[in-house]
This record gives sequence, C-alpha cells and structure tokens, in this order.
Amino acid sequence: SLKEATHLFHGVLTRREKAEATRNALAVMTRYKFLFQLPINIDRNIKNEDVDVIINDYARALNLFGKTEVSVFKKILEEVETKIMNIRINLKSKLHQMPSTLKQQKKIIR
Repeated sequence: SLKEATHLFHGVLTRREKAEATRNALAVMTRYKFLFQLPINIDRNIKNEDVDVIINDYARALNLFGKTEVSVFKKILEEVETKIMNIRINLKSKLHQMPSTLKQQKKIIR
C-alpha cells in the first residue's frame, strides 16, 4: 500500500536530503575556500613577515566580496578588517621605533 511505501522510503529520502545538503555545503566551502582561509593565511603571513601577500590577498577579498550581503562572508570580512587594522598599527609603531636604519624603514613602508 501507499502508506507502507511511504514509511519504507521515508528514511531513505531523509538520508538522501541530508547527503545532498552536505554536498551543497561542501561545494560552497570549496568554491569560497579563499575567503574562508583568509584569516588563517593572514596570521601565517604575519609570522612570515610577508606583508605583500597580505596586501594582495586583502585587495582580492575586497574586490570579490566587498559588497556582499551574505552574513557569513560579512563576518569573515570583519575578522579580516580587524587583522588588517592590527597590522597597520604594528607597522606604524615599527616606523616610530628608534633606532632603525633607513633600510628597515623602507622595508616596513613597502
């Protein structure tokens, strides 16, 4: 009967829907991997003192997601903005530290 068929396939259909939702979530994460990994990449590049990569990644993120209305993306961009502000403060304080050579100051400015 229809009732038995519905009962038998309900579990199968529920699992299928969950699997599809998981696949969709993974596809979104893969598609926007750059943005999701940006905060961690910024931290790694700070440790490596690779400011050029940070600047390029930040500019790319703003270009791609700067006007987004997606709340998850906005939250990530807020975290990135906080990290960028801390980098700016840190670089400014390094410029004001004495003594520093002209070569060190040029490196900080670049």
